[in-house]
Amino acid sequence: MDPVRRALTGWVRLAGRAAWPVLVLALAAAAAGLAYSARNIGINTSIADLISDELPYRQHDKELDAAFPRNVRTLSVVVEAESPDLAESAAEALSLRLMADKTHFKSVLYPEAEPFFRQNGLLYLDEDELQALSDRLAEAQPMLASLNEDPSIRGLTEVLRLAIEDADARKAAVDALHAQNSAMEVAFKSAGVSAGGAPAVGSADEELDKMAKEVEAKSDGDLTYEQAMAKVLETPKGEELYAKTIN
Repeated sequence: MDPVRRALTGWVRLAGRAAWPVLVLALAAAAAGLAYSARNIGINTSIADLISDELPYRQHDKELDAAFPRNVRTLSVVVEAESPDLAESAAEALSLRLMADKTHFKSVLYPEAEPFFRQNGLLYLDEDELQALSDRLAEAQPMLASLNEDPSIRGLTEVLRLAIEDADARKAAVDALHAQNSAMEVAFKSAGVSAGGAPAVGSADEELDKMAKEVEAKSDGDLTYEQAMAKVLETPKGEELYAKTIN
């Protein structure tokens, strides 16, 4: 008989005669194998660990992590919603839920909810952004004051009325400006002022004529000479030169 076959046959007969000891030994070996696998075998999903730690930039990366430990194992969450108010409410609710879970999250930072940033957030804006915000608040001041005095449906209705009146006033001002420009064009045509005129050299008329031609040229054909002259006369320098021509 083949030696290998004879050895296997003997092993099977031995296992059959001592079945329980063999079963206990097999279960113990399986348990030991599972314990070793759980402690030593795993999957590392870190891309950084796929690169050798001996490389210079990996050394610098480790030094950076040591200097700024807050950047290590940090999770950033972006909340999107149909409106800024909904996004803010959702972000605040999420931050509170995460703060309550001390098992998985050591700390949670939501700057918009911090009292310091709520009180001093304007200090972090650029000067241009701060100026733009100041201008918008100044424009809305009458409406905000009205709503502050009467924070009810009636107050909101009053704010809407002021907004409509403000829009009507702006439209009326624009219409008046257009009418003024049209009147100036008619006046220029009646006086015979045109691109083909020849004002005296060195006079205020010549300077006005030069400025009007420059504005007409920059408009790429969108403005006539008379329209360009009307725009020139709306500027401080144009008003000054026009005053010289009539004195």
